[in-house]
Amino acid sequence: MLKEDFTRYISHGLRPQDALECAIEDTIAYLSSCVSHGEPLPDAIRRLDLFSNEEFQNIKRVLSIGELHFQDNSEALHYFVRPEKLSKIPSPICMERHLPKDRRPTRQDIEEAWNKCISR
Repeated sequence: MLKEDFTRYISHGLRPQDALECAIEDTIAYLSSCVSHGEPLPDAIRRLDLFSNEEFQNIKRVLSIGELHFQDNSEALHYFVRPEKLSKIPSPICMERHLPKDRRPTRQDIEEAWNKCISR
């Protein structure tokens, strides 16, 4: 979900930082909708598959004991689904370095940059 949106935004000409921000907002909107239709918040977050098991367990713990107080699910999603907390998303700076500068990147260019950056 997030990776596909990120790829689509870059392929339409957005720089990686802007593409990531847009993709995160789209993902949060989608997950908010899922939660408002009855999906438990931890299940929605887990479905993203953007966190290590340890990170996800910490998110579940924080939500279950009320360690942090959120006004609503959207606020909680904005807290957890942000670039610095997503361990399975490459940094926009790394993506920028590995994407072509002289043309709009193809999906293959984006996938190759993603793989190079995520393996670091």
